[in-house]
Formats: sequence, C-alpha cells, structure tokens
Amino acid sequence: MIYYNKNNEKIIIPDEILNNIISHGECGTVYRLSDDLCFKKYDRTFTTKNFRINQKIVDLLNSIDNDNIVEIIDILFNQKQNYHYIADAYIMKYYLEKYKNILELPTTYLLENVENILDLSMKCSNLNIRFGDLKDANTIYTKDKIILLDPDLYDTPFHISTSELIKINNSIISGFFNELVLNTLNTNYQQFLADNDLFAYSFSFKLFPITVNANRTMKVLEKKLKGYARPIDYVYSKKKTKRR
Repeated sequence: MIYYNKNNEKIIIPDEILNNIISHGECGTVYRLSDDLCFKKYDRTFTTKNFRINQKIVDLLNSIDNDNIVEIIDILFNQKQNYHYIADAYIMKYYLEKYKNILELPTTYLLENVENILDLSMKCSNLNIRFGDLKDANTIYTKDKIILLDPDLYDTPFHISTSELIKINNSIISGFFNELVLNTLNTNYQQFLADNDLFAYSFSFKLFPITVNANRTMKVLEKKLKGYARPIDYVYSKKKTKRR
C-alpha cells in the first residue's frame, strides 16, 4: 500500500500487515505495524459517517504536553496533494495493555490519571479542540497511563468561545467516565461482591459520583477545568478540615 504524508513523501505500508488486525470498528481497522507502531486504515465504504482526522488536529494534539492522548506519528493520504485535510490512514504509537477495566486500577494510578485527563481537556479547550469520540472502546490502560485512542471525531468548531467549549468538553468527559464505571460495574458487579472487593466498588462511586449525583460531578469537574488547585481526592472528600 502506497501513501503520502503532509510533505508528499511516499510512505509504503507492507501488504502483509493486513494479516495483523488488532481491532475493527465502525470507521476502519487498526493493524499492528511493528513492535512500537500501529496503522489505522479508514474504510470509506463501510460507513456513511464522516469519520476523519486532519493535519490541523494532529499538529495541535502533538503540541500538547500530555501522555494520556495517543501519540500520532504521521497521517497519510492516498495521493499527493497541496491541501491536507481528510486523512485516509494514520500511524500511531502501539500501547501494551495491562489492566482490563477501570476498577482494577490502583487508587494512585486512577487519581493521577483523572487529574491528567482534566488537564488535557483544559489544554484542548484552550486550543479550540472539542472531544468527539471518547468511549470505553477507545480507551486502553497501560502500566502507568489511561490512554485515549482514536481521536477520529475531534473537531475545532467555529463560533464557540473557550468558556463554552470548556463546558462542552466537561460534559463529554463526565459521560466518558460514567460509561467506564457503569460498563465495568455491569460486567463485574457480582464478581466484586463475590471477591469482597467492596473498597474498589465504593471507591468508584466516590471518584465518579456521576453514577449517583450527576449535578455534583459536573460542578466538581467544572471547578477542576477552571484551574481549582486542590487534588481531586480532596474535592470529592466528604470530610474536609474547616478553617477556623
């Protein structure tokens, strides 16, 4: 397979990598390209939805100092061109998964990554990037990081202020964490009880109270996205030291 990058340099993807399928989704297929890299090829005939990633989004994402977003190495086009917009494929870093679901994560790991993802959201909002495809299926838990994969629907909307975009991304992140927790609880609830792992169960509701109190979660995340300095475990704590 022959592609071209933004500099119109020829990129050859070996045909044999088509045998190394990692996952197949609504917009395309991800293949293992090497020990360190993956290759995602869009299937334009498979869906009528306008899944895309473009050079502007990639450049903005790569300018952000945050390890929770997938590292995109290069985006590819089927032919040489002067204007690079909708990509036909892209090469990204390969991540080795360690944990299967969010309730397996150690407390310190979970707290640190939630903080970092909120920081990522603020940086994306300031760059006028709107999250577009945050979901359980596009998330991987490595040894140290929650990695957000496949930014296929990330967008830079027109006529939206930064403050409004913060609210939009805040809502998307709230729904994203809600999905992670609920999917895990729905799948593993009985096993958690059987294993007497009540700490992990109760902790998930403390860290993600959107499952029981959506309004409070929205207020907490909004404060964090606006730069509230306290760590998130303090924000959620029911026992706070009162100033005298």
